[in-house]
Amino acid sequence: MKRRILFQNNDENKKQNNNSTINYNKTIEDNYENIFYYLLCIFKSQKTWFFDELIKKTILEQIKIIDEQYDVVQRFEPIMQSKKCMFAFSNFNNPSEYIKLAAVKRFGTLIKFIRNPSEKIQLAAVNECGSAICNSAIQFIEDPTEAIQLTCVKRNGFIIKLIKNPSKKVQLAAVSTNGYAIEYIENPSKKIQLAAVNYDPDSIEFIENPSEEVQISAVNCNPYSIEFIENPSEKVKLAAVNGDGRSIKFIKNPSEEVQLAAVINNSYSIQCIENPSEEVQLAAVNAYGRAIRFIENPSEEVQLVAVNDRRDAIRFIEDPSEEVQLFCYPLDSNIEQVLKLCNLKKK
Repeated sequence: MKRRILFQNNDENKKQNNNSTINYNKTIEDNYENIFYYLLCIFKSQKTWFFDELIKKTILEQIKIIDEQYDVVQRFEPIMQSKKCMFAFSNFNNPSEYIKLAAVKRFGTLIKFIRNPSEKIQLAAVNECGSAICNSAIQFIEDPTEAIQLTCVKRNGFIIKLIKNPSKKVQLAAVSTNGYAIEYIENPSKKIQLAAVNYDPDSIEFIENPSEEVQISAVNCNPYSIEFIENPSEKVKLAAVNGDGRSIKFIKNPSEEVQLAAVINNSYSIQCIENPSEEVQLAAVNAYGRAIRFIENPSEEVQLVAVNDRRDAIRFIEDPSEEVQLFCYPLDSNIEQVLKLCNLKKK
């Protein structure tokens, strides 16, 4: 099938009427993008064995017969993976600003072939690439402006790893977008660290020797982030268990003060404490009697405190003492119910 002629030289264009394929009343950029897209459709339909010669010949021939401002660059999706496609833009000498702009609007990583791109070109390139790191155009820009850097990291904080010597402002924008981006920041300031853990407390894992202030800020946001803090201070431990007592499971050898704070916050956290003292046991069952289910061989005093809070806590006591049984069910109570709840056999 014959393809219609899209391009004609200047002399022929002058002879054409107002219905010419290329509308010169449009802006140069609009005309260029139309041409670019048309060639893309043509070349994608070619068979692979004609790829090199046919496409290159077609592009170069068309460039000779159109105005300089309509120089065309071919964009293929696998351009960076296929050596056969690399000639598309790299073969052009001194392309105009319009050509560069239209090229990076189609495929941002083509900025790799542009020397000293303007900020407008850089911005168009990074906008086309979006938030993906794998094909981010900023990695091909030498000394990108701060505005360009901010545009990238505000979309994806991890892009900061592609930026050399980012400013404090860029660092702050990156960790405010994704706290884990701090992993790629060398010697972040306290302000950057706080911003990172406030966005994602677990990002403290990637902060070397965080200050106590940063640690407390992290556990205040998420008590479980204490898991990623090496050798937390007593103050940090207390902040964590006061936020959620169950976070004590991530604390090695917690002091009795920390254990007490944990069970007062959440009595069931006693199950995460190895060999709790009687004082800790009493604090747990006093907060919620049924927590006695997690205490092995509780003393009579602990049992009494538990059933005093919740009488049905006797169900979780193995061999409750006579005093505990009488407290729960006085002598005039239904003996069958007493025996059933106490798991005792009727004599």
